Amino acid sequence: MPSQPTSMPHDASAPATAAEAFVRHLPRRVEALARRIQRLSRNGWDINALSLLHHDARWLADASVRHGLDDVGSGLRALEQLLHAHLDIPALPAAEAAAPMLETLANLRSRLPQPLAASAQSAPTFGNIARVEVPPPGYWRRWSGDAPPPVAVAVRPAAPAGEAAMAARKSHGTKSAGDASATQAETDSGILTHIFHLTDGSALSCELDQRLEAAGYSVEPFTEAEQLHDLLGERLPLLVVVDSAHIEALEAVGAALRAARQRTGLRLPLATIAAEDDLGIRLTARRAGADALIIAPPGAGEVLQQLHVLLEPPEEREPAYRVLIVEDDRSQGLFAESILRNAGMETRVADDPFQVPAIMEEFAPDLLLMDLHMPGCNGMELTALIREHDRFLHTPIVFLSGESDQDLHFEALDAGGDDFLAKPVRPRHLISAVQNRIRRARALAGRTQPSPVIRRDGGLLGRRRLLARIDAALASRSPRPAGVLFIDIEGGVHLREQLGLAALERLMAEAGMLLAERLGKDMPVARYGDASFIVFAAEQDEAALEPLAADLRRTLAEHSFEVDQRPVRLRALVGACALASTFPDAGTLLNAAERACHEARGSESGVRLHRPRQHQELAREQALLAQIERAITEGGFELHYQPIVAVQGGDEAQFQALLRLRDAEGGLHPAAELIPLAERHGLMVDIDRWVMGQALAALERSRREARPLRLFVSQSSLTLAARDQIQWLRERISRQDTPASALVIEIRLDDAILNTDSVQAFCAALVADGVQFCLSQCEAGRDGLALLERLPLSYVKLAPKYLAASSTQALRDELKVLIDHAHRRNLLVIGHRVEDPQAAATLWVSGIDFLQGNLVQRAGDDLAFDFQSAVL
Repeated sequence: MPSQPTSMPHDASAPATAAEAFVRHLPRRVEALARRIQRLSRNGWDINALSLLHHDARWLADASVRHGLDDVGSGLRALEQLLHAHLDIPALPAAEAAAPMLETLANLRSRLPQPLAASAQSAPTFGNIARVEVPPPGYWRRWSGDAPPPVAVAVRPAAPAGEAAMAARKSHGTKSAGDASATQAETDSGILTHIFHLTDGSALSCELDQRLEAAGYSVEPFTEAEQLHDLLGERLPLLVVVDSAHIEALEAVGAALRAARQRTGLRLPLATIAAEDDLGIRLTARRAGADALIIAPPGAGEVLQQLHVLLEPPEEREPAYRVLIVEDDRSQGLFAESILRNAGMETRVADDPFQVPAIMEEFAPDLLLMDLHMPGCNGMELTALIREHDRFLHTPIVFLSGESDQDLHFEALDAGGDDFLAKPVRPRHLISAVQNRIRRARALAGRTQPSPVIRRDGGLLGRRRLLARIDAALASRSPRPAGVLFIDIEGGVHLREQLGLAALERLMAEAGMLLAERLGKDMPVARYGDASFIVFAAEQDEAALEPLAADLRRTLAEHSFEVDQRPVRLRALVGACALASTFPDAGTLLNAAERACHEARGSESGVRLHRPRQHQELAREQALLAQIERAITEGGFELHYQPIVAVQGGDEAQFQALLRLRDAEGGLHPAAELIPLAERHGLMVDIDRWVMGQALAALERSRREARPLRLFVSQSSLTLAARDQIQWLRERISRQDTPASALVIEIRLDDAILNTDSVQAFCAALVADGVQFCLSQCEAGRDGLALLERLPLSYVKLAPKYLAASSTQALRDELKVLIDHAHRRNLLVIGHRVEDPQAAATLWVSGIDFLQGNLVQRAGDDLAFDFQSAVL
């Protein structure tokens, strides 16, 4: 009698139901290994099948030990070692190599826990089926309402209802509709649970469908390709299977699936069955993008084994590709890194060739992307040094260089390189070249073990999977409450510059895991950008979203992070948005949450809840948008001016130019009401150019009247990023014959943070012409202080929150830090929107240079103010 495990589960943290499900499923997995070895021995081995077999043996061995089956685990470990011996050489097994593997599995059967071992001697199974009575050809019970009754299917006694299907689904990486861990959105919408089958009604197809359903999947049969094509535009399947009789429709099905993949980011694999091995069929399958072509299968069991591989989630089958980029030009290295990281790879950039061996020991890359020309040690020399290490003898090295000398290309390959890509390289070309090299190298080496380094997503749910889950919840229109949180880590760009990308990734991975632990499995988290996260807050109503957001913000702020033995504190802004039927998709919902996050920047709590606009608000917004569009083409905008006065006195005239829109009733709409609407509808460039044109004309009039003045003119970052904006502005300044120094372009802090590179490029181009720049809405956070260092500024305008600086000591201290920092940079500080003497006094005591606001003078349509006599 084989020994039973004395305690189960062995891992106290694993639930007993998971261990029991694994034990029930284990005999079938062992038999599946034996069948695969027999088939490979009979039909011929290939490196991919050998690698997958080795991976499955190791996984089952680890799982057996984890669940207390140490005896079974040692037997599977012996099989793993037999397979590894061939992968280590590498060499495909000879025909006689299968004998010791099958003998190992035969001895293992006696160690399987009773009474389940007996079930393994029955017919090969998939799911909970022991034997299937094959229905007559052309039969499928759901095709028509007058079909004959279903054929009886003989099954062995089952465990409690749903458990076998759940265990099978967990083995295959999916969820049962009855699984408590499956989200309601997935169950309601059918996403990731349905298999679409374009069937020919053969005995093989009917048996396949029945056994898939018995395994817990929901199968939807189709007899016409058009039906399948139409449904693919509405619902997302876990898998699509096309029978041999529909090969002519395979390319159309593949095209529809590609469109669905691009739309959702999901895998959506495609498998096709062929009656014979034909070159034309192989070519059709390749053109369709089929993930598996199953040729003349002897039975449904063979097809199910192939489908089992496709149904496994990719993250369980293989870790992310790891690429080390060796490039002394940091901008080039970051460019290549961003391309590969967006393709789901883990990357590291090394700008010092002498540090590469040490980084390789730590990072264990799958591939090196190397520059040819580097100071101190060129790429060919470094490649020769790398090849001296046995561990990296076969690591692919791809040169990426602008070198046009073909002889140098050959020398680089002779030095040990595997490929040469010429700059400039298209992103898709780079991704394909890297992926293909790593895929072949891993297949050759059998490298399927998990990565030893922290994954980029910190173990979180993948972004695309989370977005698909949100889409499913929106599509289901379920009345159950839910919401989304958008969490943005302040100063992400500057953290990357200060710490480096690798350190930032480790920091964000730690932050992500902290959030995931705080939220639990019912509220998944995903990385959304370099320093932002999204949370799907299922079962949370609108009233609970703000407290949840505040709690997560506090969790991040109070946690002591450490990077390279330096303490780091993270501050976050959180935007929250409840799910509602008015959002057509996850992208629109996230846009609303992100806007709320940006609005939270000016609040004390750092949290903002998105409030959907009511019908009357939407009507007013549409009417205002129509007025804005008319004003652009027919006129209607006005410029008003407000003086900016020196607190120490002076006769220098300077004004803020303020946009206004006069409606048909004579009312004036301020810029704060116009700008957000114009930005959402792509009208900012036209409005900003109108404002700039009017401001330059006012400067020209004052010059002719011998009344020199300086104008502050706000411009959106969208306008600054316009391709011809620099040239347009230079032409207008020269045409007006106005001194460029009389113009101060004002840029909002939020715009500068989100578009730092384009804003910096714009400022650098025009500051040489004499144009001056002012950063408005400025705060003393990491982002604000860093921008004071980075941008060529002359002025700083304080954020409105500092008007209440007299209320708290902390705010007064923060204000003093900001003003002192600005003055050390020789920047002049402006307090604006000043309405009362108390606020003016607080700002004056803190050391500001200028005041602007209704306390000084309300905005008007002329440039009249006595600066010389002004007393504050």
